[in-house]
Amino acid sequence: MAAYYKGNSSNISVENAAALDDCNWPEEEPSVLELPYFYPLWVMLILRPILVVLGTIGSAFIITVQLRQQQKSTTNLYLIVMAICCLVTLWASVPNYCLHALTGNGSTSNAWHSYGPILAELNGPLIWLQYSAVWISDCTLVVFSLERLLCTMNPIRYHNFFNLRHAIYLEAGIAFFSLLWTSEIIAYFHYKSPPPLLTSWDSAATKVDAARCVCIWLILMVVNVILVRVLAKHTRSRKSLITRPSTDSSPQDSTNRNSSILLLSSAIIYSITQFPFIIYNLIVMTAEPPYCSMYVSSHDKAIFRIFGGNLSVFGYSADFYVFYLTSTRFRQQVDMICCKSKRKALESHKLTENSSSSTYHGSRVSPDTSAIPISP
Repeated sequence: MAAYYKGNSSNISVENAAALDDCNWPEEEPSVLELPYFYPLWVMLILRPILVVLGTIGSAFIITVQLRQQQKSTTNLYLIVMAICCLVTLWASVPNYCLHALTGNGSTSNAWHSYGPILAELNGPLIWLQYSAVWISDCTLVVFSLERLLCTMNPIRYHNFFNLRHAIYLEAGIAFFSLLWTSEIIAYFHYKSPPPLLTSWDSAATKVDAARCVCIWLILMVVNVILVRVLAKHTRSRKSLITRPSTDSSPQDSTNRNSSILLLSSAIIYSITQFPFIIYNLIVMTAEPPYCSMYVSSHDKAIFRIFGGNLSVFGYSADFYVFYLTSTRFRQQVDMICCKSKRKALESHKLTENSSSSTYHGSRVSPDTSAIPISP
């Protein structure tokens, strides 16, 4: 996703412009990215509020369900971190969406500066938060996948090794590295003409981000294919060992299966929704020096960013709904929370009615002692 902020930024240095000219691409005609001529912009203006609302509701439910667990595990931590990253990714993009809606333009770099230098400085930190959240969420999903695979293949050896304390330290390290590595985005937006060192860092970040997307996608595919085969093998062996009705799976086996189902759901969503953006990152990287192997116009990049970006946002906001459909235990926990909230609402409503009713009847039956004569 590094090409996103490059494509939306007007801070292109002389060195970057000279580097882009080294490819000898044909000069582009100015493309109109404004409504009503740029119809793909309607897709973002219509879909993004829906995705923000659905993702916020789903993430809130995920966090609530995981925090209500009496015995916390690494699965609870990973799902909470991914839900928080989803909220950051969704809401950090709201200011840019408002500028798109107000200006009717597919690029908001000039719109930020038109509202003054103070607001213009917020564009970089907001995009930095989005990229950092994406990095943290993706790395957490990889760690979650590797842990589930090892715990499923050899639960006796790895179940105690992957504990909650180690997971907290690991998540803290992932967050620190992600925030530090993507901090060049803030500096890139701050300078009107970035210095050579920042330009080199930005070029390296583009290549690293493209490689990261490909590596994470491949790791998730390989690990989860192996995990599915191991789970299928365990299911067949468990069925063959059941010789009497009292032979049931342990609660720990049920917990591991539920965690694996949640993981597989997240991995499948990620693989489907992120694949177009992975291809886009590779195309953008090969269009720049020193590769210069494929030409992509700025108009095509804008179209792909809108469709690919909304598909990516959908992937981050759809976890809860896929969890609810695929995991029986998660569905029961959500239903229990909803039932408790409805029960509390009914009880508070009944208490309100009873209190008002008793006050009303009490005022009707209370005797008027002022008319009773006082005996001497």
